[in-house]
Amino acid sequence: MAPRKCLNDPNSFCYICGRFTFVKNRIKLEDNVKSFYRNYFNISISNQDKSWAPHVACKSCVESLRRWNNAKSKMPVTWRKKIVGSRSISHFEG
Repeated sequence: MAPRKCLNDPNSFCYICGRFTFVKNRIKLEDNVKSFYRNYFNISISNQDKSWAPHVACKSCVESLRRWNNAKSKMPVTWRKKIVGSRSISHFEG
């Protein structure tokens, strides 16, 4: 049996929201983005050593995390709904 491989490049999708992201709207997951993510979600970005994991985030998510990180009052960010399979879920659903 041949190994299964996704036909889509994982870096076509935002690590944070999971949506397809055009090249001009992608930002690499560098240390500052990883720090914003860790501060907001209380978990580190993982699987960056895996080829199947996205290594980019969309500008919208990075900007939202950056603004939250720099804000004096830490109000929750309103996220776009995450797409899982054919149904969308919010980040607050299990």
